[in-house]
Amino acid sequence: MKARGNSPGGLTMRAAIYTRYGPPEGIRLAKLPRPAPGPGEVLVKVHAASLGAYDWHRLRAKPFPVRASAGLLRPKNQILGADIAGEVAALGEGASDFRVGDRVYGCLESCGKGGGLAAWPNTPARKRAFWP
Repeated sequence: MKARGNSPGGLTMRAAIYTRYGPPEGIRLAKLPRPAPGPGEVLVKVHAASLGAYDWHRLRAKPFPVRASAGLLRPKNQILGADIAGEVAALGEGASDFRVGDRVYGCLESCGKGGGLAAWPNTPARKRAFWP
């Protein structure tokens, strides 16, 4: 996940990142700029995230064709985590289906981003749903 421009107010977030393909021992905690939501996006404060086969294949870059979307030599998106549940913290322009404070869940894999192991991922609003 890449922050767009400067983090609002210089805010940061914690994220579990990996910078090279390989075993899970390569994952580490890092402090990154908190992103601001872009047009049609919501910023979600993550309460829960899961790891699954999608993340395992991206971490190890196996089978080899995973590299076509994940990055040939190193990961394009350094934050794993496809499934999240959390609370809308901010809205980008045009993300009018939600309000700040709404509890939402969704799959970041479906928008080609990943990033659920970050405290504050940006996600397309159209890919989120309300918690039941």
